[in-house]
Amino acid sequence: MRVPVFYGHSESVNIETERKLSAKEARAILAQAPGVQVYDNPSEKMYPLAVDAAGEDATYVGRIREDDTIPNGLNMWIVARRAPRSTPSRSPKSWSAATCSA
Repeated sequence: MRVPVFYGHSESVNIETERKLSAKEARAILAQAPGVQVYDNPSEKMYPLAVDAAGEDATYVGRIREDDTIPNGLNMWIVARRAPRSTPSRSPKSWSAATCSA
């Protein structure tokens, strides 16, 4: 689900990897990806909000958890600032590299 708001975009993302990947492993991989900030501390109820991304170039990822409903599944919440219409796609080039190594 994608939720556009004044400050940016928020998306609930479900992925399925080729091999089992724990939430901890996913956090470590994403933390190494250029342009990605992991903002995830479930015990403190800390996760990214669109307002956190306002004016920032980073893409924030949080609420990373294993999805038991599909094999090798992960769920995560991703937010990014709202790009001006003249700006090319903001999708980090690292996403394909991060998911390919999983």
